[in-house]
Amino acid sequence: MIIYNNINFIGLKLNILNPKQIIKWSSIFYKDKIIIGEVLLPNTINFNTGLPILNGLFCEKIFDYMYIWDCNCNKKMYNINNFSLFLYCKFCKNKLKININRKYKLGFIFLNIPILHIWYLTGPLKIASLLLNKNIIYLKFLIYYKYFFNNIKYNQYFYYNKLYFKLNINKKYNIIQYLFSHNILYKKLKNLNLLIELLNNKELLLTNKNNKFYQKYIYKKINLINLFIINNIKPNWIFLDLLPILPAGLRPYFYINNNMYIISSINENYRLIILKNNKLKYWLYLRNNIFFIFEIIEKRLLQQLIDYLLINKLILKKNNTFFNFKKTFKGKYSIIKYNLLGKRVDFSGRSVITVNPTIIYNNIGLPYYISINLFKPFLINILKYNFKFNIIFNSLLINKNLFIIQKFLNKLLQNQFIIVNRAPTLHRMNLQSFKPLLTEGYSLKFYPLGCSSFNADFDGDQMSVFLSLIKTSKFESNLNLNFDRNIISPSNNKNIYKNLQYYKLGLNILLVLNYNKLFNIFYFNFIEKVYEYYNSNILFIFNLIWIKYINNNKVFYVLTSVNRVIINLYMYIY
Repeated sequence: MIIYNNINFIGLKLNILNPKQIIKWSSIFYKDKIIIGEVLLPNTINFNTGLPILNGLFCEKIFDYMYIWDCNCNKKMYNINNFSLFLYCKFCKNKLKININRKYKLGFIFLNIPILHIWYLTGPLKIASLLLNKNIIYLKFLIYYKYFFNNIKYNQYFYYNKLYFKLNINKKYNIIQYLFSHNILYKKLKNLNLLIELLNNKELLLTNKNNKFYQKYIYKKINLINLFIINNIKPNWIFLDLLPILPAGLRPYFYINNNMYIISSINENYRLIILKNNKLKYWLYLRNNIFFIFEIIEKRLLQQLIDYLLINKLILKKNNTFFNFKKTFKGKYSIIKYNLLGKRVDFSGRSVITVNPTIIYNNIGLPYYISINLFKPFLINILKYNFKFNIIFNSLLINKNLFIIQKFLNKLLQNQFIIVNRAPTLHRMNLQSFKPLLTEGYSLKFYPLGCSSFNADFDGDQMSVFLSLIKTSKFESNLNLNFDRNIISPSNNKNIYKNLQYYKLGLNILLVLNYNKLFNIFYFNFIEKVYEYYNSNILFIFNLIWIKYINNNKVFYVLTSVNRVIINLYMYIY
């Protein structure tokens, strides 16, 4: 159940569902009439035409239309050139079909007998056994009609019908509770007064003070009854009168070729339930004339099939199992834990960090493929106003590495700050903000002196990147999380910048003169020429060169290397 506060979405609430609520969700208004979404037939689609069957599992009347912008006169109403859509048909002037609710619209199956929900029987709370004051094993014995199937000598009762019991009701009274166990248990819960039950249990607590095991049991029951009263839940709701069916959009079918279709596995489960339910209706109608054996078998099978829908135990011939709802709610990859509570952020990325000496201390090198995904909505917005393209075309255009998009990206990155995090986040210095720069490759280019605050190395460490969107978060990332503010350690007030091994190794390599490369030595009068040759790939970093040097009006040439000239330049700048 979704909770709203006028406008704002507050949260979700899980509750035992009222059967009337299922009918409300499945019913729709159409031409001042209410259409109730009861699925009557087990059929899915007509495999010759590919269209859904009326009152079936994909019925358009119940679950909304299959195809959008179609009319009953079978003419699609959209212009391919302009992509302009019309609400009314040009030919028959009726409203066009719109399948907005196909992924939200529920259906239901009206069950001929109330069936116990297996979660309330074998679940951690064991609601059914607490409310009915009966053991779980005994309840299973009743629900699955084991009285008749376990012992051979009771096979004689299979041949009795309702007329026989009317004549011999006093003699065979004990067998009736086994024959009509679902209905009897349902009526017990329906007639159960929770307030009287609560008072009786409180009296039992006072009388049985010595028996601690029994007291625990009563405490559980009192807590359960209190919850039922507070949330306005009736105890008979743990039985299913109506079985809700998932929207047709969530269990689709697809055409392959040669009248071949792929259909979702849950449809098979629903199909079998409807088949058994319709059969049971037939046997209940002929109860006076036909033996109880047929009715009991169908009841047992219907209970089992609904159990398999909720907790999967049934295995088919090819080791394929049915869809079950237990998987969707249980475990690490469930809907609740993985989707609702999962801390996935849209404006985020993750990659391996590599060293880059050309990056300034306050910057981080963002790869093109990460930055394009981070700023995709902003780029689409820019293209929408500058170029009159479709949104789909814009998104396709962005994925291609075009020069225009790179220009837009560079403009977007100018005033942005990106938050960088390295797991595990043990202290506040594991979360810092940097100015992004577009770089090639697939890794994040990181400033080497910033490693000590993150406790990072360049041996395959990964870092995650987040884009701040709200004004307050942008302000905080610029002010507090900035890399400039994290130079001094908060624990000991010492400078975190250290002479790392990467710097020492780099300087050592750059200062080494390799005398093996004495051939093809260039002579230069100016240092600027060295940079020109180096940038145009004529000279390499380890090449030896002669440079003109003037000291006290004396001119002589000094043997050096390109790497030493580059170090000299950087020392002069900084």
